[in-house]
Amino acid sequence: MELPFVSVMRGFFAPPEFCDCELGVRYSQRIERQREEFTSKDRLERYTYACRLFSKALVPPLPEGHTLESWPVDFEKPSSVQDDEYLAAIAKRKAILEAAIFFMRAIEEPEIFKKKGLCIQGYPGVGKTGLALGMAAFLSQADYYMLCLNAPALLTLIQRSEQEEQMVYTLRNAHIVLLDDLGDPESMDLAPYTVRRILTDVFEARYNASLPTMVTTGLDNEQLREQFSDSVFSIMEGLCYFYELPGINFRKE
Repeated sequence: MELPFVSVMRGFFAPPEFCDCELGVRYSQRIERQREEFTSKDRLERYTYACRLFSKALVPPLPEGHTLESWPVDFEKPSSVQDDEYLAAIAKRKAILEAAIFFMRAIEEPEIFKKKGLCIQGYPGVGKTGLALGMAAFLSQADYYMLCLNAPALLTLIQRSEQEEQMVYTLRNAHIVLLDDLGDPESMDLAPYTVRRILTDVFEARYNASLPTMVTTGLDNEQLREQFSDSVFSIMEGLCYFYELPGINFRKE
């Protein structure tokens, strides 16, 4: 018998229900396989388009051999640091790595996390970007693609582009987004209104849609408020779990 088709997701149509006979079950299984294939292809096409759109703001991938598994939890204890402080820092780095892995599970099991974002804070060189890029590489193996963007370059690109509307729309709807190095630790000034408007628009949309979002920043909570306003920080609090990453500057190693 003929079955009506309805839109299950953008660009994919399927019957709203199936017969419970043997043929109906096999047909529903075939449709489900086709849906999964379509979803994977659509996700990759959207990611590829976004990479072209934001090519000037993309964060370079990790060097070969650098993975989430090789991300440094331990580091050599500086002579100026007390033993208990050092051990606490190691434990915190391990806990943040575990939180990142747990967060990635929420991509496939959204009921795990109430919030759909991580904000990793810390001094330059402690491994914020390396951790996020390690997550991106790990996710891509399962056909999940994190759009990794340098926040200062991205915000400048959007403000100077004739494609601002399309760029903001893409950021609002991209499946997984990383905004790396958000904010300027050397500045005490409030960010321009256009920057705050873009961040409000993007963060609010991603919060409402429960879309996975990563942020790394050298700013603490007070600096985030001062630089981007209480309004933007309030949305980030609703979107993200905040973690302060301790450590040394691994770039000097």
